Amino acid sequence: MLEFVDEHSGEPDTRAVLAASVYTSPEVRGADGEVVVDPMYPEYYEAITDELDPLVAADYTPACNVCLTNPGGVTFASDATVGNWFAHLLGRGFRPRDVLSTEQTFTERVVPVMDLEGESVLIPVSQHYGLRSTVRVAQ
Repeated sequence: MLEFVDEHSGEPDTRAVLAASVYTSPEVRGADGEVVVDPMYPEYYEAITDELDPLVAADYTPACNVCLTNPGGVTFASDATVGNWFAHLLGRGFRPRDVLSTEQTFTERVVPVMDLEGESVLIPVSQHYGLRSTVRVAQ
């Protein structure tokens, strides 16, 4: 992935933005020390973020986007207690203050489906939540 970014971003000082669903997740703990994001291959996340910066606003509260609480309770780590953060926004050439805001997407339950009891329930459009950041791009 890093090689692809290097090949396609042009000159070394050219800014790059990468939105990727990567099956690696850092461990994140809340102020109380409780796990809010379970790790999954955190060494790969560290390798990626050694080369690319997370494009996440400073005031964003980290959260899983493949969570046990998502409809369907899908997670890819068998030992997860909360869920993982797989949807990443990464970049090169941006300052932390260039990331103006970050939010989860696809959290609204809007798609009607039948549950196992034959009842109609609403679920999000995706089995995992997305991530969106607003990034200032100035010349």
